[in-house]
Amino acid sequence: MVDTGHRNAEVDRVPGRADRPRLQGLWRAAKAAEWKDLEEFLLARALEHDAPSVLVRLACEYLHSVRIVRPCVVPLLRAVATARERAAAETYSRLSPLLGASRQAELDGLLIVRPELAVSRWAWLHRGTTTASPMAIRAELDKLRFLRELDAHALDLSVLPDARRWLLAGIGRRSTNQALQRREVDRRYPILVATLAECAVEVLDEVVQMFDQALSGTENRARRRLDELLAARAVLGAEAGPAGGDAGGGHRPWCRTGRGGLRLREGIGMDRMLAARRDPKDRLPRDHGHLAQIDASFTYLRAFAPHVVGALEFESSEHARPLVEAVGVLRELYGKGRARSPAGRSRPLRPRGPRFLPDLSEIIRSQWVPSCFDERGGTL
Repeated sequence: MVDTGHRNAEVDRVPGRADRPRLQGLWRAAKAAEWKDLEEFLLARALEHDAPSVLVRLACEYLHSVRIVRPCVVPLLRAVATARERAAAETYSRLSPLLGASRQAELDGLLIVRPELAVSRWAWLHRGTTTASPMAIRAELDKLRFLRELDAHALDLSVLPDARRWLLAGIGRRSTNQALQRREVDRRYPILVATLAECAVEVLDEVVQMFDQALSGTENRARRRLDELLAARAVLGAEAGPAGGDAGGGHRPWCRTGRGGLRLREGIGMDRMLAARRDPKDRLPRDHGHLAQIDASFTYLRAFAPHVVGALEFESSEHARPLVEAVGVLRELYGKGRARSPAGRSRPLRPRGPRFLPDLSEIIRSQWVPSCFDERGGTL
């Protein structure tokens, strides 16, 4: 019988010199054809990853997958360095249709210090904001208009892998204008183009986010002021309305006997009833005065809203199409400096349908009218 432990030890042992002749038939040395395939593989990977350590690891994994004996470290590092140089040249070659003489002059102008800004346009574009104030929003809109003048939003960089674009944009964000000026041409312009395209997207997202924060802040401040006014109104109503308690609590059968007016005049008195009566002009609108509180911040909104509405294009689904049309009317009013909408352009922003809330007046009419009036229309 064969010892089981001895057999397992034979199976699990590490191959040694006795196994080399058998393994030599499965692995082969790297020759000219294998080196060429490795260089093409490294070029494709270098377009996505620029770190030498990552490329060396990927090269070793590739050699292991195709059963090629790993060469010495020095030739392998030389192949990685060559792949990185070829990747930079390939990047410049793919972007050369976008790098005409005028485009190169515009990109070089970004690195020059402007006296009116005291910094270069490159540093100005990467200068972030800390608050969503009207001045900060208008400053971001200036950046957006400048980028659109350079057609940064229309740059087509689909010829490069996504990882390469992100790599170039990251280098551009971390580099100063002096460091970029010292770089070679075939490395400087791809970095500038990729960073400019990414900057156009980032500035647009920043404008939308700051615009939303400013509007949300105005809405929240209006709600807080409205809550304070409603609380003060409730206190005044409680002080001026003790007359209702003198009419008798609990069930009031005299309300249906026709003696309600006499009971009110005798029990409360006309003077107290007139004092407790609220002036019709002082009655709250349907929104309880929420829009009036927002109107109090109209000067603040006018400091940035017309500029954002005029600079951005809004799209929506079919159900929110009236809202986009209202924004178009608002853009037209801002452009002409008018305060009223043209005749025939006012229409409800909330369409009727099962997906929307019913009219508040319909709810009041259906629930409260039967309890306040009889079948002939008289008061109960």
